[in-house]
Amino acid sequence: MLTLVLGRAGSGKTTSVMHDFNDRIDRGMTRLLYIVPEQYSHDAERQLLKICGDRLSLHGEVLSFSRLCSRVFAETGGAAVKLLDEGGRLLLMDRAVGAVADKLHVYGKADQKADFLEELVAISKEFKSACISPDTLEFAAASSGGPLREKLRDLSLITAAYAV
Repeated sequence: MLTLVLGRAGSGKTTSVMHDFNDRIDRGMTRLLYIVPEQYSHDAERQLLKICGDRLSLHGEVLSFSRLCSRVFAETGGAAVKLLDEGGRLLLMDRAVGAVADKLHVYGKADQKADFLEELVAISKEFKSACISPDTLEFAAASSGGPLREKLRDLSLITAAYAV
């Protein structure tokens, strides 16, 4: 069960939670988690140890949000997910450019050396962090003219094929 304790500063939230934690340990409850912000985890654990004593290590623990995420990933297998490194991203970008090369007007003629692919990966990351989709680029290309239109259209095709 998840219990949220809300209130103003100094209203006794922490003391109430810690004594409730101790009462639950006295009743034999196990696997109690006290979830706190990262910067408070050490102090919270020290305070809880003063109240609960050594029984805390057997029945409960203090977790920060990041440690909780790590624990969930470790127990559910999410930590086993392999992420791409920069070399993998370059290989995928090379394949993406190759897949749409016949449709490219500006970047199809560019030599697909590592520097060029690194720039495309960086551009793709920038677009992703700014929530710019390939459709958005296509729309921007349609409302532009000249060389900018062709570059945006090419980038739309490349980022759609890359999609990492």
